[in-house]
Amino acid sequence: MAIGIFLAALCALACFWERRSHPPSDRDAPPETRAVSSAGAAPATSIELEAAHALQPERSPAAASAREDAIRGRVLFPGEVSCGAGLVFAWPDGVVPRGDWFRDPTGGGPVRRASVQPDGTFCIAELPRATRFTLGAVARGALCVVRPTGVAPGTGEVTLRLWFTYGVAVRLEELGGGPLRTSPGLFGKGPLASGPGNKVLVDPVELQSLGITGLEPGLVERDRWQYLLVSEEDSPARGPIEHEVEVPGYLPRKTTLFAPRLLDRLEEIVVALEPRDVVWSELSVRVTGAPQLLPLGLAPDALLGVVYLTPVGEREPMHFGVHARALEAWEPIAGIPSGAYEAYFEAADADYQTEPSALTIGSDQNELELDFGDAATLVVDARSDDLAYDQRFVARVEDEDGAHSYVTFDRGPYVVPTLFPGVYRLTELEAPGRTCSATLGELEVFAGRLSVARIECRSAN
Repeated sequence: MAIGIFLAALCALACFWERRSHPPSDRDAPPETRAVSSAGAAPATSIELEAAHALQPERSPAAASAREDAIRGRVLFPGEVSCGAGLVFAWPDGVVPRGDWFRDPTGGGPVRRASVQPDGTFCIAELPRATRFTLGAVARGALCVVRPTGVAPGTGEVTLRLWFTYGVAVRLEELGGGPLRTSPGLFGKGPLASGPGNKVLVDPVELQSLGITGLEPGLVERDRWQYLLVSEEDSPARGPIEHEVEVPGYLPRKTTLFAPRLLDRLEEIVVALEPRDVVWSELSVRVTGAPQLLPLGLAPDALLGVVYLTPVGEREPMHFGVHARALEAWEPIAGIPSGAYEAYFEAADADYQTEPSALTIGSDQNELELDFGDAATLVVDARSDDLAYDQRFVARVEDEDGAHSYVTFDRGPYVVPTLFPGVYRLTELEAPGRTCSATLGELEVFAGRLSVARIECRSAN
């Protein structure tokens, strides 16, 4: 059965529709769910540092025997065939793994690793008994797709099942050679793809440990898009995959692809786009009317939301992300086709948007000012067992009329920058390995002000 995918190159843009429509799942997302994320080497959070410290071997063997144990198990290929070589990883539940931790052969951050033995068994030793772990595994040309979670050291064997990996990278360039003139942050339709009914992977960070040539973390760019999938079938390639992309300023293009086995290198193909007859311009965007956001210290590349530009007389908009850097300076977007547009902003994490306004982009300086003066800001203060919690957290944010959206954070701080004033409830709170509850049933937020929702999380151990 064919599966449809909407993959845009920015991490947050691709996650945007997913987290607004239904709660995401870490474990076994269906093929129709596609979230693209970037694996930046952000500084370790306090919980990551504490977890890494807890995983250091004990100096005293007696103390180790009392407080530590091992996770043991077996790694299998499809058909119950033992895997005779590969790597198994363990990291504390709640920690969102980063690709750079797996590229380090000595083990990075809170990730522990062990080699798969010739008989398919593995043992990750000297783990703290009180910690629950998530496991992952790789071998040449294979990956454990469903990561077991909540695994306790010393509680029996774990079976990790591998699927075969396939992949292809699609690099866009202008017909005749050279990079596209449209800003890499400006999207039209796509890329869209449909192919065989296999599981399409979303940034499988464990593959970074294999040193695969051409495999970039995060499936990150519009102009170089990685299509990765797994299958229980071992064949030279999977396909056909129908790839379609429409970049502003260029004619749409459809291509038929095949994804070969992903072994030592990711195959790359070039798709050339024919430019339309357009004049290229630059647009600068600035956010005003939200002084409450400035003291929060948001990272400059933190996504606030998306600006949609619909050409006059057309129905399909183009769009680009607006980031926290626009709170303090003009954020430039180069390579936009000149013309008359209708423009509006839509928040990434809430049902907030500005009124549409007319915008003409010409050859001179072009500016778009977004007034957030009617927006409120929500900060979630989560604590776990009396300590600040700053790992993965998911919540449903519901207003008094029942309209809702889901917010997903890989790590703190937990900030919903813009939402309409009113009364909200936080429900369906999720933190791996913990049960969470809001200290207040309802919280009222006000325009131009910052409101704090306090969340208590308790260990499920």
